[in-house]
Amino acid sequence: MREILFRGKRIDNGEWVEGGYARIDPPPVCFTEDKDKAGEPEDCIVIETGCSDWGMPRHYGMCPVDPSTIGQYTGLEDRNGKKIFEGDIISGGALSCNDGYSIANNTSIVSFKKGMFFAGGISLNSFSGQCSVVGNLYDK
Repeated sequence: MREILFRGKRIDNGEWVEGGYARIDPPPVCFTEDKDKAGEPEDCIVIETGCSDWGMPRHYGMCPVDPSTIGQYTGLEDRNGKKIFEGDIISGGALSCNDGYSIANNTSIVSFKKGMFFAGGISLNSFSGQCSVVGNLYDK
């Protein structure tokens, strides 16, 4: 069983927040006065969850985030133990595939395609422990 985790940049202060993800849709067209906004997501939020030391629930913290920055945790870590998320830029590692495609000490963007996380066209599982997260698409 793997950890399901998302991250996104908070709208209010630009800080990264990790947790669950929820998209709150607006009311249907017949219930909204602004017909131009019907069908667009109202809010995208990341929900910080957890339990106290004794397993007792604690309150949920919800943060509105920029929907374009939301990325899922891959379940993998880089060589320094940092979590790798979709949208991260990784560097290093060396790998060659049977079809002649290779990646060696390049930078690649982590993406999700066909049910898998990829970097440079190669499954991230193949070399995640050999690379380092050097940034992401959203922080300049």
